Amino acid sequence: MNTFPRIVALLLAVLITSFNTTGIAFAVGDSADPANYSSDWRTTGPPGGDVRGLVVDPNNPDRFYFGTLDGQIYTSADAGKHWELL
Repeated sequence: MNTFPRIVALLLAVLITSFNTTGIAFAVGDSADPANYSSDWRTTGPPGGDVRGLVVDPNNPDRFYFGTLDGQIYTSADAGKHWELL
């Protein structure tokens, strides 16, 4: 099953609806594992807040940082399973 058109459509939808934000971040990856192509989404991360920025460490793809509208910065060392306020 070719998922490329679905990925492109999703990215375009995100870009179109994100013009009122301070920044846009997205990533495109390649995986042969069909389990990675899922339409099941779940909320992860600390409760509440409005994420305004997301950064993935280029040397460690499991390390994430994000900043919220109210100035809080969180980090995750395990690809978003657990979060810590900095």
